[in-house]
Amino acid sequence: MRKNYNIELSIEEHLSEDNIIIRCQSPNTGAEIMNQLQPLNKNESSMVIKQDDSYIIVKKTDIIFAEVYQKELTVYTTEDEHKTSSTLASLYEDLPKQTFVQVSKSSLINIHHIKKVEPSFSGNLLAHLSNGMKVSISRRYVTLLKEALGI
Repeated sequence: MRKNYNIELSIEEHLSEDNIIIRCQSPNTGAEIMNQLQPLNKNESSMVIKQDDSYIIVKKTDIIFAEVYQKELTVYTTEDEHKTSSTLASLYEDLPKQTFVQVSKSSLINIHHIKKVEPSFSGNLLAHLSNGMKVSISRRYVTLLKEALGI
């Protein structure tokens, strides 16, 4: 980054948690800044999700479920859902393997947000999540989920 930027830091001790907002005119500038910040965020408690022309910072523990449908990745969190053009593989790479398990070719799940698991048809399982969603676990991935849950 060789461009000069107007950088401002505001310390607001009344906030309940740190909230970092980056405002810029150009999506290219935003991407450059986020690329510079990404190593700081690696394997930490939060991650960056690119959504359209903005960047959303989410806590990894808040991610409940993620799925790819028609080449669009949707990440469901405790607060919202975020659609991105990123891949499921790249998201999975940035998440802790002891908490997140792939449950089908196109989805992964945070085991800490599973409320109940029950049998479904043809050897599949059905997981009931903390946000009310029901997710089918493909029989190919049932063993991985059972290992992660310790059953």
